[in-house]
Amino acid sequence: MKIRLLFLIALAIVQMHILTGFAQRDPLKELLVFFNEGVPLETRYENGVSTMGSAIQSDGLRTNLSQ
Repeated sequence: MKIRLLFLIALAIVQMHILTGFAQRDPLKELLVFFNEGVPLETRYENGVSTMGSAIQSDGLRTNLSQ
């Protein structure tokens, strides 16, 4: 009984480790943007969740950042 319980716990840990490995993003394809104080914020809704983000006024910059 104890062996089965330990096996199930070990299996759950391995499965969580594998799933978190697939959930990671590729850091080589990420772009981090930092803004100074005074940048206006706007509320966005993505997948039913509201998030705060910067209000980008330039169409060209918004297009480049979304790509």
